[in-house]
Amino acid sequence: MLITSLKNEHIKDLVKLKDKKTRDELGLFLVETKHLVIEAYRAGLIEELILEQNEIFPNDCKKITYVTKDILKKLSSMESPSNVMAVVRKRKEAAEYG
Repeated sequence: MLITSLKNEHIKDLVKLKDKKTRDELGLFLVETKHLVIEAYRAGLIEELILEQNEIFPNDCKKITYVTKDILKKLSSMESPSNVMAVVRKRKEAAEYG
């Protein structure tokens, strides 16, 4: 699926993950950069992979969302956003300690 609109409801929900309260309530957070996405993948914690529209990233994630560079900028907390992000679920032991 390719999302091109910043007004898309799913994108709005992903932006909410920048808020700590939302992250804690949902038990989800965003990770950026290929390295962190690979680590989350190895740990089996990825709920959704978010890629720039022409990015190729070998994996077997069930949910992959392709987005534009503008959407990556909106989701990112970095000055120069990565072209690979993921929605990751918190580990149970990490959630217990906040």
